[in-house]
Amino acid sequence: MGNTTLQSTDESLRFVVECGDSEVAISAVLNPGGRPVAFMSTTLKGSELHYPPVEKEATAIIEAMRKWSHFLARHHITLITDQRSVAFMLDNRKRTKIKNNKIQEWRIELASFSYIIQYRPGKDNVAPDTLTCAFCCSTVLHQHQLLLIFIKELCHPGVTRLLQFVRSRNLRFSTEDVKRTCSSCKICAELEPQFIPPPNDTLIKATQPLEQLPSSTRNTYILLVVEEYSCFPFAFPCPNMHSSTVIKCLDQVFALCGMASFIRSDRGSSFMSRELKDNLSLKGIATTKTTSYHPMGNGQVERYNAIIWKAVRLALKSHDLPDQN
Repeated sequence: MGNTTLQSTDESLRFVVECGDSEVAISAVLNPGGRPVAFMSTTLKGSELHYPPVEKEATAIIEAMRKWSHFLARHHITLITDQRSVAFMLDNRKRTKIKNNKIQEWRIELASFSYIIQYRPGKDNVAPDTLTCAFCCSTVLHQHQLLLIFIKELCHPGVTRLLQFVRSRNLRFSTEDVKRTCSSCKICAELEPQFIPPPNDTLIKATQPLEQLPSSTRNTYILLVVEEYSCFPFAFPCPNMHSSTVIKCLDQVFALCGMASFIRSDRGSSFMSRELKDNLSLKGIATTKTTSYHPMGNGQVERYNAIIWKAVRLALKSHDLPDQN
């Protein structure tokens, strides 16, 4: 830093504009006499992202000329590009017909400047390409960090729900951005569900709403009731597994939806009690129990148990709390 000096731009030198592009960004360097004095970089937006490489490179040139027009309007300019076809199409010394209307309009816009355009191989076009890569990396990193914040605040919703959240708010994240960020989340990876093919057993199916209500007391603090026909779940937080507590929860379901014809439950102690059986019998509701150690017999409830428990674990881990008793 001891040899660094601040100098004004020597306007007697030929101004050189070096341009570069990538899939999602463009950049340029204003470089009179081999000394860079200005830099430009920006992301491509909307339809620009679908431009072919030739048009992206031409866009970099046009945007640079517009940005620095107050410098360049009164000087002879050298434009540097690493696309040979762009150098040919924008060369004002050639009178060839350009069939691309967009390029033709840009040629007309550049006609107000005194310039020559030169081709430089990509390996030698270091400054603008480096600037483009750095800009892309910083943009991708920012997007990744922002998506990680969304994932944590939404309690690790998964790809589908996070993508729905992003689209509902018109946020500029692609499906690939969401998938990539979710796959890099350690908590999501740790609690990713392991799908096991079910046996070929055939379960008894309901034929009308509220004909059968499979229920379970597997979770100490949550009573889960699933209406089998619609698969609609009711989850009741419970302080205990006493029969009286289960009866109160079931009465809420009956008050909302009407009396069930049939209830299937696991072998939880509250469902085996005489108090509950007598209560349901007085209401004209038949009961049955699943086979011991056979959760598939009450598969709908067990599946919802897994979903609820996963949501609880995700919430605990998101706040750095233990997820085990």
